[in-house]
Amino acid sequence: MAQDVTQRFEVPADGYESTDTYLAGDLWNEYIVHVVRDNELIYNFQVVGEGEIMVSLIPGTHPNIYSSQYTSFSTSQPVTEYSVTFPAVIGFDRDYSIVVNSSGLEDVQYTVNIHTELVEKPDYTIYYILLILGFVAIVIFSYKYVVWQEKKEKEEKKAAREKQRGKRHKK
Repeated sequence: MAQDVTQRFEVPADGYESTDTYLAGDLWNEYIVHVVRDNELIYNFQVVGEGEIMVSLIPGTHPNIYSSQYTSFSTSQPVTEYSVTFPAVIGFDRDYSIVVNSSGLEDVQYTVNIHTELVEKPDYTIYYILLILGFVAIVIFSYKYVVWQEKKEKEEKKAAREKQRGKRHKK
């Protein structure tokens, strides 16, 4: 019977905390995480004892060796500990795979803590109100300016007519 070269762990909604082992000769350990919208993903790994690990965050589930990873949220060099927070993707749920492997020839034991946290969305209501009030103020100012401009033009025309009449009467 062939050995499964990947250990898969489903991360429950309330998070996952454990001490796991990467077995030498395996391809990787995969942690499948479902992140609900408006939640950030937080994951911490720390080697217990000897060895080093590499951690990669990959979009989707069941990646292969050609899957693309989020390089800013992965480590390309072997480390003894790694922690990162992946920001919330606003608007929809997402599935991710966190992959752990090692280039060493021995098994590596490590602690893992993966969880999600709700990110409070900023309340933009006051900004929308200020934007609307600013727009209304511009409309009112423009209207008042046009009325003032028309009144000024009428007064100038009236003054020009009176001046013209005054010239006629003097002759």
